[in-house]
Amino acid sequence: MAVEEVRARLRRKLVGMVGMEEADLLLGPPGGWDEVVTRELLHLEVSLIDTRLVALDQRLDRLDQRMDRFEARMEGLEREMRALTWKMVAAMTGLLGALVAAIKL
Repeated sequence: MAVEEVRARLRRKLVGMVGMEEADLLLGPPGGWDEVVTRELLHLEVSLIDTRLVALDQRLDRLDQRMDRFEARMEGLEREMRALTWKMVAAMTGLLGALVAAIKL
């Protein structure tokens, strides 16, 4: 006897005993068996997500390293700017002093 015949006969009996919706529910999951997720598929999806997270983590690590190098360069630039500012203030003070001395002469 074919599986489909047995299934159809079982469905008729279940419909008579419990009703159509209940029989459909007992004979298969809502949406059909093609909607059921297997453990293998779930593990595959989880491993794919893990792989993507590892790749993302590596990219973020590289970005952190680049940011650290950028911050170090900015700190060096800040020190240079501060030193140049003080040199300029000193030069302007000296020029101002020379200008005042020249005016007094």
